[in-house]
This record gives sequence, C-alpha cells and structure tokens, in this order.
Amino acid sequence: MRQCVTCFGHGKILYIGAHAADALDFLLAAGTDPYALSLDADGGAQADHRFVSNRLEAASVTAPSLGIAQRESFDAAIVVLPPDSKAAEAAVWLKLIADAGITNVALMSPVAQDEAGLASSGHVKARAFELGFRIHARLTFARLTCPLPSLGSYEVCAFERAANASTEQRPAMAEDVLRHTDAASQTKVAELTQVGSFVRVGDAVLVLDDTAGSGAYVVAQNSTASHVLGIVPDALQCGYASSEYGVAGRVDFKPWSGQELNGLTNHSFDVVICRDVRRFAPLDWPRLADIVRPGGRLILGLTAPQSTGDASVKTQSSVELLCSSTGSAHTSWLPECAFISRPDAPSHVAWRKIELDQPTVASDGHLIVVSMRDPVSADPSAFVDTMYKHADSPAFNVLPDGRSMVNPWLFRSMVTIGTRMNNDAELGSLQARVLQQAPHDTADYGAALCGHAYRVLAARASSETVRTCVAEIQAYLDTNKNDAQYLRWSISQTYVAAKLLQAIGDLEGAEAWALKCAAMDPVPFSPLLATKTVAALDLAASFAVARRDYETARQYLERAVREVQRVLSGDWVNILGDVTKPLSFGLPEVSQLAELGARCAYLLNYLADAGYRPGLVWREHRGFYERGFEAKDAQIGALLDRNTFLYGETQRLEAFVQELRGEADRLEGVIQQGKNEEARLEGVIQAVKIEAGRLEGVIREKDSEVAALKQTVAAEEAEKTRLVAALEEQQSVGDALRASAARTLGARMRRVLRTLARRTRVAVKAVAVQAPQPTPVASAPTPVKRFPNAPLLLDEQRVAQWLGQFDADAPRWASSQTLASVLPASERGASDLNADDAQLKIIAAADLPSLAPQAPGVVIVVVFKAGDNPYALRSDVYDHVDLCIALDHQVFLGLALLHPMVIEATPANVVGSARRFWKATNSTQSLMVPDALAFDPSVAPVVMLQVDSFMVGGLERVVFDLLDRLGKAGFQPMLGVTGEIASEAEAELKQRQFNYVRLPSDPAELRAVLVERKVALVNAHYSLSLGEVCASLKIPFVQTVHNMYMWLDAAGKEQWRRVDEVTDAYICVSANVAMFADVNLRLSADRMIVVPNGCDSGSAKPLLEPERDVALREELGFPADSPVFVNVASINPVKGQGLLIDAFAIAHAKRPDIRLVILGKHSDARYAAQLQERIAHHGLQDAVSMPGYRSDVYRFVDLARAVVMPSFTEGWSLAISEALQRNAPVIATDVGGAREQLIGEASTVIRAYRDDWSTLDGPQFYQAIANEWDLQAVRDELARTIVEHAGRPMRQPREGLQQSFQSMTPAEAYTRHAEIFAAILTRTNADCVRYASFLPQRQSRYFKLTDARPEVV
Repeated sequence: MRQCVTCFGHGKILYIGAHAADALDFLLAAGTDPYALSLDADGGAQADHRFVSNRLEAASVTAPSLGIAQRESFDAAIVVLPPDSKAAEAAVWLKLIADAGITNVALMSPVAQDEAGLASSGHVKARAFELGFRIHARLTFARLTCPLPSLGSYEVCAFERAANASTEQRPAMAEDVLRHTDAASQTKVAELTQVGSFVRVGDAVLVLDDTAGSGAYVVAQNSTASHVLGIVPDALQCGYASSEYGVAGRVDFKPWSGQELNGLTNHSFDVVICRDVRRFAPLDWPRLADIVRPGGRLILGLTAPQSTGDASVKTQSSVELLCSSTGSAHTSWLPECAFISRPDAPSHVAWRKIELDQPTVASDGHLIVVSMRDPVSADPSAFVDTMYKHADSPAFNVLPDGRSMVNPWLFRSMVTIGTRMNNDAELGSLQARVLQQAPHDTADYGAALCGHAYRVLAARASSETVRTCVAEIQAYLDTNKNDAQYLRWSISQTYVAAKLLQAIGDLEGAEAWALKCAAMDPVPFSPLLATKTVAALDLAASFAVARRDYETARQYLERAVREVQRVLSGDWVNILGDVTKPLSFGLPEVSQLAELGARCAYLLNYLADAGYRPGLVWREHRGFYERGFEAKDAQIGALLDRNTFLYGETQRLEAFVQELRGEADRLEGVIQQGKNEEARLEGVIQAVKIEAGRLEGVIREKDSEVAALKQTVAAEEAEKTRLVAALEEQQSVGDALRASAARTLGARMRRVLRTLARRTRVAVKAVAVQAPQPTPVASAPTPVKRFPNAPLLLDEQRVAQWLGQFDADAPRWASSQTLASVLPASERGASDLNADDAQLKIIAAADLPSLAPQAPGVVIVVVFKAGDNPYALRSDVYDHVDLCIALDHQVFLGLALLHPMVIEATPANVVGSARRFWKATNSTQSLMVPDALAFDPSVAPVVMLQVDSFMVGGLERVVFDLLDRLGKAGFQPMLGVTGEIASEAEAELKQRQFNYVRLPSDPAELRAVLVERKVALVNAHYSLSLGEVCASLKIPFVQTVHNMYMWLDAAGKEQWRRVDEVTDAYICVSANVAMFADVNLRLSADRMIVVPNGCDSGSAKPLLEPERDVALREELGFPADSPVFVNVASINPVKGQGLLIDAFAIAHAKRPDIRLVILGKHSDARYAAQLQERIAHHGLQDAVSMPGYRSDVYRFVDLARAVVMPSFTEGWSLAISEALQRNAPVIATDVGGAREQLIGEASTVIRAYRDDWSTLDGPQFYQAIANEWDLQAVRDELARTIVEHAGRPMRQPREGLQQSFQSMTPAEAYTRHAEIFAAILTRTNADCVRYASFLPQRQSRYFKLTDARPEVV
C-alpha cells in the first residue's frame, strides 16, 4: 500500500480487495480520501460501523461492478487480487476502471502462476497496455524506497492512463520504456528514476532522450526539477513525446538536429542527462559546458570497452571514459561518482556505486557517470538562485548573492549539504583551489576554510596540522570584516577550532575557543547559526563538569538555554524567508537548535548529582530526539535478530520441502522405470517368438540340405573309389619311370660336381690372397603381428540374415549400364532407370552423384566394388541409398560406419539380395536389433579413464560426465593421469568424490598400479600411454577418438598404428572422425563404432522470438531488419574465422544490409588482432562485431539468420547441436559431424578445405590454416551460401526446443559408452549401440531397437 501511495499521492482513492478495513485505516492515516469495495466473505460488514456511511461497501468477486464510480470521481484505484483469481477476472476489473475514467490504477497480483488461466503480473501488464495504460512513472521509485519482503510472492503493478487514451489508441513506439516490460526497458526506467536524486530543488533539466519522451517524463516525476526539456532523436518521436508525455510549462520536447544545442541560452540548465551518448553523437561538448550553470551536473551513460581477454587491451576507469568522451571540454567537469546498472537486475534493485578509478568492461553493465560543472572562476554576474526564493527585506542575509560572495555559484556546489559536490576528494580539491584563489577577507575564503577545517577534524590529523589550521582560522578572524556572511563563517570556524583542539586533547584551548564562539551574536546573519553558539556552550559545560567545576558548568548551561530563547524570540525573516515559499531548511534547523537546548536543559536538571552518580548524569546529557533514536535502534536490533532467526527457519523448511519433492520425483522415476522395463521385456518376448519361428524354418531348411548332402557324399565316395584305383595304376608306372630317370640323372650329377669342385678350389685361393674374410651379418627379425585381447564384436551378417527370410521376389526392376562389367549377364535387368514401373533400381557407386530425384516408394540399391570410396559419397549415401552392397570387405567396413543397411555379397548374389530387400521393405517385419544382455556383475568392474594431462576444457568435461555416468551403470570408474592435473580440476575431483590416481612412467610400476587397482578395462582419451601395458596384462584397451587428428605427423601416425594392434575398440564421436581414422591414420575400421557427443538440453534457455531481439540489436548497433549471421567458437585459427571474414566481405558487397557476429573467447590474442585488422581492411567495422565471451549465447543464436561454422577440423560440434536445438539454420564446412547433424533443408554443408584426406599430414594442415586467406574456392562457396540464406524469409517462431538425436543428452551419450564397455567385458556384440547411432537417418525405418532404451540408473 505504501508503494501505491508513493505513486498516487494525496487524492481520492478507491480500494478493491479483501481486508478493506485495514486498507482504509492505512489510507486515511496517509492523508488520502479513500473508499473501499470489500471482497471479504462478509463484505466488510463487521468493520462497517467504524466508518461513515458509503466509505465501505461490499463487492462481488464473481460479478464485479463499479457503481460507486457513478457518484464519486476517483483519482486512483487499488485492486488486490486473491491468489486463485482468474486472468479474466483481473481483465474485467481493469476494463471497469478504464471505463470509469480513473487515470491511475495499481493491481497487487501474484508474480507468476503455475496453473494456466490464473491471474499473474504478466497478464495484468498485457491487459493494461491494451486499455491505454502505461507503467506508472513512479513505480520504480516506489519499489526502491518501499521494497517488498524477499519471500513475498506478490507484485505491485501500478499504471497511469496515457493522455490520449479516451480518444484514440496510438500504438506505442518501440523506444517507449513505460509501454514495454522487457528487461532492457526496466533497466532504463530504473536508471532514469535514480538519476532524479542528483537533481536539486528548482533545477532546470535537459534530457537527451532516446526513449520517445518517456525518459524525460520519468525524470520529471521523480525529481524536484522545475522544468524538463527533452530532446528526442527525430520529429516523429517529438510528436509522440509531446502528445504522450508533454506537460505545459513543465515537460517540453524538441527534435534532435545536431545543431540543437546552439539554440539554447548559456547558463540555462542546471542538469544535463544523456543515458546513451552513442545515440546523440557527435556532441558539441564545449557548447554543452556553456549551457550548464556553474555547479550544475552532467549525467552520462557511457559504454565501457569490451572484454577481449587480451592483456594488451587497456580497460578504462569512469574518469578516463569521461575524459575521452568529453574531449577537450573535460577540464570543465569535476567527476563526482559512478554507478553500474546490471541489465539483468530486477527493477527493485538499485544500481551499484563503483570507485571512479575502478576499471570497467561492457559485461559489468551500463555505466552512469555523474560530474559537476566546475564553479571556480565562474562569472558571478550570471548567478541565479533556482533553489530558494529570497525574501524582499534588507535584513535578509541567510542566502548569499553577488553582494555577499565573490562567487555565489560556490554556495550550492561547495557549501550546502545535500547539493554540494558528492566526491569527498574532489570537494577537498575544490576547497583548496578556492583557498588559493579567493581574497582572505571574503565569504568565499571563509566557506572554503571552514570546510577544510572539518576535513582536518574528520581525518584525525596530527597536533601540528591542527594547530596550523587553528592559526589560519585566527588569521581569518583577524580581518574583522563587518559583514553577515563574514559573521557566519567566523562563528562556524570558531566552533570547529574548539572541536579541533578537543580532538588533540587541548581541553583548555578548546574551552577558550568555545567561549569565543559563544560570545558572538548569530542573529545578524540568522538565528539558525545559534546551533553553533549553543553547541559551543554545551561543549564548554562538558569541560567544566569533567574538571568538577559544577558552578561554571551551570552558568554555561543556563546561558545556553537563554540563548535559545533569545534568538528564537526575534525576527524570523532569516529563518523562513518568504512565508509564501518558506526556506526548506529553516524549520528543521530550528528543531536542531531546540534539540541542543534540550540537551543542555537535561544536563542542567541533573547537574547537582554529578558528584555522586556521574554515570547517570552523563547518560542524561542527551537531547529528546537522541533518546528516541537510541530506543528505536534497540528495537530495530531486536527485530533484526528475530528476522534472522525466522529467515533461517524458513530456509530450513524450504529445504525440507524441496527434499520431499525430490523424493517424490525419485519415486515417480522408479515407477516409470518399472513401466519401461515391462515394455522392454514384452518387446524382448515378442522378438524371441519371432526368432524362434525363424529358427524353426532354418532347421527345416537345414534338414533338407542334410538329406541332399548325404546323397552327394554317397556319389562322391563311389567316385573316390574309382579314382583311387586309377591312381594306384598310375603310381606303379610312375615308380618304374622314376627309377630309370634317377639312374641317368645320378651319373650326370657326379660328373658336374667333380668339375665344380676343381673350379672352387682355384677361386678360393685367389680370394684368400686379395682380401680378408668378411664377417657374417645377422638378418633383422621380422616384426610379429599382434592382436587385441577382447576386440569389439559387431554382427556383420545381421542384415544379410534378415534378408534371408524373404523370397527374391520383386516387381519390375532396373540396373544401371555401369553394372554391366560387374554383374553376370544373367543377372542384368532393364537399363532404363527412368521407367515409371521400376520400383527397384540397382546402380553402381559411380552412378550415385548423378542420380535424379526419385518418386516416392522407389527403392535404391547401390553396389560398391573394390576401390570405391564410400566416404567421398557419404552425403549421397545418407540422402538416397536404401541398401548398400559391398563386393569387397574393406569397402564393407567403411560403409558400415555410414549406413545401417549394408551387406557383403558376390556379383552373382547382388540382384537376389536387392530383390529380397525390396520384399523386406514392403513387409511388416523390420530388422530387429536386440538390446544388449543384462550387465549385472557380482563385483562392479573397475574402468579407468586415462588421459596424459587433466586441465580445464571440453575434454575434461567429457571425462567428468563419463565418470559420473559409469558410476550409475554398474562400474567402478576412476581417473588415471600420466601427467599434470590442474588445481581447479583436482579440486572438482575431490569435491565430487571421484577416485583418481597419478600414474607412474615406469612400465613395471605402471603394471603394478593396474594390478593393484584391479583395473578391468582402460578407456584412453587422446593418449597411447597405456596401450602396451594393457596388452601385456590382457586388459581391454578402448580409445575415444574426439577429433579428426589432422595435426599428426608421420611419426605420430606410426605410433597410433603400432598401438592399433592392441586396441580393442575405437569410440568415434562422428562418422567423419571414423573415416579419418580409417583412411588417414589407417586404424582398424572393424573395431570402430560411432557414438556422437550429447547436447545438454536441460539447461537450455527458453526460445526467444527468432531474429527479433530488439535490445540485443541496439546493443550491437545493428538495424532492426538486417539478417545477422553468427559464429560461435573460441577465437582460434582452427575455427576459420579469417576465412569467414573474407567470405562475408564478398557477401556484404552484394547485400549491404547483412551483419556478422563472431562470438567467443579470444583464446589466441594474436589471431584476434589479425581478425580486427582484416575487418578494418574490408571496411566492415559497422557490420562485424566481436563482443568476446558472452554467457547469453542463446540470445545470439536466436538472433541469427544462420549460425556459420567454417572450421578446419571438428569432432562432433556441440555448437551445431545447440543451434539445431534452438531451430537455427547452420552453415558448416564438411568436417566432423556436420553431414550427420545437418540433415534438413534449412541448413547447408559446404566443402572443406580439401577432399582427399588419405594423404594429409600435420605440416600440410598447419600450412592450410596459416594460408586460410588463399582458400578462394571455399571462401566463394561460403559467400554464395551466406547471400542465399540472407535472401530467405525471416525465421518464424517455434513452440519449443527441437528434441532429436542431435540433441541427445550427455547422460544418454555416456550410457552408450557404458554399454560398449559391458559388451567388451562380456564378449558380446554391441549392435544395439551401433544401430542407435543411425536413428536420425531416414533408413532407420527399416530396423527397430527392441527396448525403449531407458537411461541407465
């Protein structure tokens, strides 16, 4: 209710809600004229007798009406909605209030409601805007000054009626912050509200307003300004602002023309406010200094530099930003203070004050800097006092003017508390400058010296410094000038001199100065100055009591009481001034004077007891209000202690409730798991029945084959007998021939040997004379081929066995002419592939790129022979092929990584297999892939995840998630690190209680660790360190391949091939990664399996309206309708951002409206600097933004026409998965998982920087990155693709995040790892994991996984 009255003020207010009597009590006490419609159960009948008639009436919740408004004219209405109110009921009340012509309304509604249809603050705001209301300009001030309890679930939504609401509903301008509730608008309102605290009474304010006039109106409503002039960006906004927010003589508007400041009079404004300097650039800063009166304020919203992560980029403080922004005019402004306003902070949270010399960056928030127009050396003839009205009397002296001060501008900037300089250091500097420049007998010098003296007192300076200051005061008093302002500063300085000497312990000197002060008569200046003379007597009395001179103390105290009586009995012209507009400080200072008199009176009453109960007397030496404040402080302390206790209890109960909710969720999960298990078992039973039927058919078929084989065996036995007889006969003849030939050959050989012997003896003698005998050389041993202990098992015959169930029966089919050289003549079909009745088409791999689009229902079978490269055709394989037939085993292994339907066959079996496949696709029997066998060991196996070093990055996050998942899947996971562990990573390992070990380098010690830890399987992540040791201990060794390791040189590849011999399995994060490991690293493809990385959708932010984030566009400086392309990656040469900038430059030349954001941490500062140079080279500074790392990446993805990822190498890009999850199109190079992820028409895959990966080595890879500017073919294709996407329509909103295989969670992905490990340890096949990876492909309709694949718990 206090927030409501803060908005509406005095007036006739209608309250609608429960507790109506309590509301009337509060509103009557607040000075309003209230009426109430009670929604209590009794209609307020019990409390009706407490008020006069017609103040309190009953109202109906179900049938609301506002008949009371027909007899009373209300200024405002307050509606309190019950928690179960419907949104429609709130809308009815708002409509009734609007129809009654009530211009102000506040609704107290729940902040948010879980149940659809219930009223909430969001519903209320939307309906109020429709009825022509806007957010009340004082609502934020009310929330800041009267905050609701932190645990409250209600929110006050206060509105005021727009000026033209009764005649026409003008659409709200996008810049109007009082007609929008987004975070950016609320932040602007909060800043402009708090700016009002720097406006003095009667100030004229100039607002450079980028909020269509609403900002100037907020300043006017929340400050004591006498007049506000708003300058808006254009004539259109000026018309809107004048109509919606103009108030004759108080709030006016002009359009900005760049020369608008020249039309304003010098010294015509006290405050200039510009919330965003960029919107009114360039500003004429010297002219702006001329417009502002000396001592006036300049309040600027400045943009801090972006945080780049580069140490060479210098951050700037508030003072440095002020100087760089105002240019040569910066010397005219004295910095006062600075504030940071967080864009995501709630509207009731005030801005945060920061030090003026504190460096800031853009991510800290919006920076507001307040500075003061330097009043020193100002022209006194131009002085005008806008704060107070001077009394028309020659005796009026309390306010300075040109006669009493050399520079009267100093009064408000250096003297008056509440209006003077806020920066204490700058105030001291200002006083020092006046002391140096002003004549010593002037009020200017006296004011500065008095301020300096109080600074010395506050600083607890040395006795030497104090006595120097007292000497300066004495010098000022010695001028003995007969002037009211001189009198003022003489009294004030004399009093502070007494306080200074008291502070250093010179009580005798302090008493002398106090009496000197008390001897002066303050009345010629003002009776208010008696606060110093009375306080001086009180001080002197204290000194007298301390030395037990009670009689002297009594005289001082009686004199002080009489002084109060005397000064307040005279003329009050120097207290009130003009009574038609009295001085605001007069009566408050009278109360201070009376309080000082009361302090003296209390001590005077108890002075006689000072000798025997001094403690009581000291306690009673207090004023009336001082006593009340102490009592209030005690009460507040008790309440704070109680509140702390209640808050702790609330937190404990909330934690208990949360624990109960968690237990309920867990039990629901257990129930759902049971249901899933039941469904899975039913599927298993059905699959077993089908398998049993198939086996019975196979048995019958085998029986017939056995009978046929027996007949064949009998015929072959007879033939064998015949051949044996013939062989015996031929053998006898052969024996005779061999005996004869042996005799002849023996004679010849004896003759030859005798001849050779003679020749050899001669040759040996000759060699012995000429040379020494050579040493025999041992031949190098041939390396022994090794094999893994427990290689990954995949059923290569599963598809072929499934097709064996079906007849080779198909309608008319056709085969390509290219297959004529492959298929037997009897197996060739019609060659017309375009025939309308051909439902089955068999083609060669070479025909695939030129295959025309096919009619629905046509089955495409492609034959791959030895030498064909399936990886080069993978895009066509994904998009068009239903069945792949390999005539070569190595080709078969490559296809099996790309496609679920692959068989190996001979040329004679090609057509039959294709026709069986057609029959299978037109049947109801899908290929059934059974679930993995249950893994429930009696002792959980130990699985070691091994890395060479464990730092902080993406790979480490994978390992952390995998450690967590394996522990829930029946394993004992542990981490083994052969090298360094980062301190942050080790802290997280300990905090999450993960088991880890530092592995020794010595092989014998390493084997001992693995044996001691009972390691059953090792999973290495980009490490080969344990391969040989695992082989010697027969421990399965599994490698996870995270990327296309293009950077490996020849030695590195050879090391991988050596360890390949003992690697049991490779888990590749994408088919492209597997392809590279096959063709380039030449690893064993038969042990590879593809498991993509997961994308965590649980933490994803809700979808924003695509491409329409106005606040973000304003922050980036992008037009409202420009297509924006976004690159999300760390700034690194591998990510290809330089290539992207060159391509974008070409596209921008054709589409100047497009914009580019390169979003990511500047990991490589040198490369980031090169990119900035490249942007400048192309003149794209206004079209390309590099904001660095941002936590709100999702806003940029939602803003994008397309996300662009031109990387040189990837594994499985999570950035692409997250973009697809938010329904954003993607443009990516053909590396990593791009082909598998971007399967829709909305996205585009372009060529990579090379097509042949088989011969790539590390130096070539680094050379390509270093020369990325020269990759013209990729650059041009990327530019064409950007232009094509820019020409597409703006993206339309979607209902929610896309949930597909590409968005598989990390938990699901790492469950696949657990299943692979279980399959290796139990020596069973892992087909269930392999086929799960094919789910996003259209060919997945041909197979079924027999289980519901629940997450392993």
